[in-house]
Amino acid sequence: MISVFISALIFSIWCIILFFDKSIGMSMILFVAPLLTYIIYILNKKEKIANKKALILIVPIILLSATYFIYNNAFFRITNLLAIPILFAYMLYKLFNEKVIFDVKLIKNVALIFLKPFSYIEEAFNNLSRSFEERKYERQYSKDNEKTRKVLKALVITVPIVIVIIILLSSADAIFGDIFKSAFTGFVKMMYKIDILSIIARILLIWLVATYLLLFFYYILKKCKKVEEKDIKQRIPKDNFTMKMILTTLNVVYFIFCIIQIRSLFLGKVDMNFADYARQGFFQLMVVSIINLITILIAKKIANSEDKHSIIFINTMCIFMILFTFIILMSSAYRMYLYENAYGYTLLRLLVYCALFTETLLLFPTVLYVLDKKVNLPKAYFEIIMIMYICMNFANFDSVIAWKNVNRYITTGKIDMYYLKEHTSTDAVPEIIRLLDMNKYEDNTKKMVRGYLDKLIVKESLRDGFDLREFNLSKATAKRILL
Repeated sequence: MISVFISALIFSIWCIILFFDKSIGMSMILFVAPLLTYIIYILNKKEKIANKKALILIVPIILLSATYFIYNNAFFRITNLLAIPILFAYMLYKLFNEKVIFDVKLIKNVALIFLKPFSYIEEAFNNLSRSFEERKYERQYSKDNEKTRKVLKALVITVPIVIVIIILLSSADAIFGDIFKSAFTGFVKMMYKIDILSIIARILLIWLVATYLLLFFYYILKKCKKVEEKDIKQRIPKDNFTMKMILTTLNVVYFIFCIIQIRSLFLGKVDMNFADYARQGFFQLMVVSIINLITILIAKKIANSEDKHSIIFINTMCIFMILFTFIILMSSAYRMYLYENAYGYTLLRLLVYCALFTETLLLFPTVLYVLDKKVNLPKAYFEIIMIMYICMNFANFDSVIAWKNVNRYITTGKIDMYYLKEHTSTDAVPEIIRLLDMNKYEDNTKKMVRGYLDKLIVKESLRDGFDLREFNLSKATAKRILL
């Protein structure tokens, strides 16, 4: 228990050193990697690992941690603060359980990985106190303890005497006094520079983090037991008429809608202004596609397995709905493409593309699920979404946005400089700097670019010295280009 306490204290000090009053950069992976290594080590040593396949989740956790020193996108820097702990908790839950069933209870169990340690405060500290008492008892009867007492006794007596002697000798000899005077003066100056409130805040945070880590380590070592998953309850036969009516009606509506989409949007046969027609509705269609997926899942869930004709009918309707959903997704993506060409490129619009592509990928396991193939649909959804999210982190959206907007400026002479200034990070600098090299374009744009870059240097503290904890490859590249 004492070794666990010491580990918690070391990690808490390391956490404060890395993150206190610093922006997150290299510090994230410098904290996450050792913490993961230690936890896996102690769990393996105590033979607590029931499912070693869960260790594969170390890969996405490390990848997401690495984005903090590779890119500087504000959106993902925030969302990853949630994604990394969720993946970490899910990995631990899988480590403790040979079989994991994806259901609502899984969310609760994963959340308890972080919350349950608080319920062991009294027990953990009682065990820690008992461990210290046992160690103290062992040391009282050891020869090493006798040596330690002798050393401490010698230091307590010697140090005050040496200080008095140095003071007396310094007053007796000026040269000797100057040596210790300069050292003492430097110490006093250093003490003046120290922010007492900052020290108190650090000590308090170290204590809080160490306390939680102690409880967390204690929990996963002593109290995390394998969860026996209950067998999935058999579906209760239900009336399928309502669901048949919903699926049939929706498919008729979607059939008419998709015919209109193919004729008007993809073939361009529309009486109204085509640009105005195309540049609207992509968000609504994306929501509709999500509703369709949910409807399909509910339909399969409540289907009466005893009525084979109903099962065939519902499966057929679900397949049609998946086909219509695919057309709706394509329509939404094409509308967004036309909208971007007219108004430029932003993070939100790129995220819409990613969401649409993710939904398209989700259709494949959904088809297998509808056809009653053996597929763990929630697990497949989770893995697809996780892989897509990691890919989005490494797509360098700010650079893509700047690149597309600069190319649009070259082609059309239009650029949303306000968005580039207010909503992109140092990731966009290598692309935005291209605007300064275009002699044929107006000086007003170049003036705005120079003003933005000057403000960025101050905002991102690019003139500051090197600090490994805050190191960020994107900032380093911008600094090399701008300074």
